[in-house]
Amino acid sequence: MKLLNKIQLFTQMLWVRINNDRLTTYSAGLAYTTILALVPLITVIFSLLSAFPMFDDASQSLKQLIYNNLVPTASDTIQSYLEQFITNTKKMTFVGIIGLIVTSLLLINSINTTLNRIWKTKRKRSFMYNLAIYWTILTLGPILVGSSIAVSSYIFSLKWFSTAATNTILLNMLPFIISVIGFWLLYSIIPTEPVPLKESLIGALVAAILFELGKRAFSLYVTSFPTYQLIYGVVSSIPIMLVWVYFSWCIVLFGAEFAATLTDYNQQKKHGVDNQPLSE
Repeated sequence: MKLLNKIQLFTQMLWVRINNDRLTTYSAGLAYTTILALVPLITVIFSLLSAFPMFDDASQSLKQLIYNNLVPTASDTIQSYLEQFITNTKKMTFVGIIGLIVTSLLLINSINTTLNRIWKTKRKRSFMYNLAIYWTILTLGPILVGSSIAVSSYIFSLKWFSTAATNTILLNMLPFIISVIGFWLLYSIIPTEPVPLKESLIGALVAAILFELGKRAFSLYVTSFPTYQLIYGVVSSIPIMLVWVYFSWCIVLFGAEFAATLTDYNQQKKHGVDNQPLSE
């Protein structure tokens, strides 16, 4: 009975926090910013990776990973569109390239603002400090991801990893593991206040599980009920992508809300206020 009371209290805290933080509203804003920044961000990422020939194979693996997670049901169509858009950006002037970088930085800034609002942080970073962090994420992030994929490919090629069963299990688990690590880094690094390791990791696990389940559920819905294909025809992949990006941000922010609520709940337990009513 006590466990049920704890679950009820935590669920109530989570629900109140989600409502107060307007999760769906901010998810919609981030989805809009993501669509605007998608081509610039992918262009910047793969331009950086192309500067290092040793990342050629890793770059292809990363591309496939991005496209498969971008729209689970129409990755080939979206990939062809994005490849065409990225090719067009090569004709841009220096001013246009600066615009691409600024658009990518704006997306990172939107994520930073939203996550700090969820954690209700009071400490503010200076503009130059934020800019340095954003630039580091934008430049070093792709290189670190490329390095990790290259190392993973090398490990999978080793003799003791060469059995079909082992490879299949690891390859199936890899997207989930990458999601957990990515969400954990997002929840740990972005907030200006320190986030406890356990809480951020649990939030990342929740988000990663929901993300994998969401991909399968969304794919099942789109293939079983082809509403968008019937209405939009050949361009149906575009509204499908918009809906999936929105749901993805709902999942990301839900994981952050879960971690932040768990932090508050554990602090309440330490102060012996387990059963006190919540204030709105």
